[in-house]
Amino acid sequence: MPTPIRKRRSAAALTEELFEHLVQAKHAPAQLAEKLDLTLSELAKWAAQPKHSRVLENLARLADVRAQMLVSEYRASAAIRLIEIATDSEGGEVSRKACVDLLRADLGVFQQTKDQSDEDQSPAQPSEEAILNALQKLGEETSS
Repeated sequence: MPTPIRKRRSAAALTEELFEHLVQAKHAPAQLAEKLDLTLSELAKWAAQPKHSRVLENLARLADVRAQMLVSEYRASAAIRLIEIATDSEGGEVSRKACVDLLRADLGVFQQTKDQSDEDQSPAQPSEEAILNALQKLGEETSS
C-alpha cells in the first residue's frame, strides 16, 4: 500500500498548528504526531528547537499564571467557608481541609528572585494550625 502524501503546509503554519494543539492539550504526543502527519521523532525534533522550546516554556508559564489566578480568585470564598465551618459545630472535616488547602495553594508562579531584599518579600503563609486557632477564636467571639 503506498504511503499517504503528506499535507503540504508551510513551516510557519505547521508551527502555529502545533502550538494550538499543545495549548489545548487534547492529544498525547504520538496522537498529535499522527494527527499532523508527522513521525514522533519529527515532533520531538521540532519541540527541541530552541525557538520552539522557548515559546512552549512561555505558554506553560502562561497556563501556570492562569491557574494561579483562578486559585487566588477562590481564596476569599475558602476563607468565608472556613469561618462558617469554625462557627458551625457540624462543620465537615473534608470541607475544612479543602478550604485550608485552597488558602495555602501556591503554584510558585510568582516566585521572587533571590536577589530581592527581605523587606521586599511577602510574609510567610500562615500554618494550618494558626488559621484554625484564629478561626476558633473568631467562632468563640461570635458565639458569646
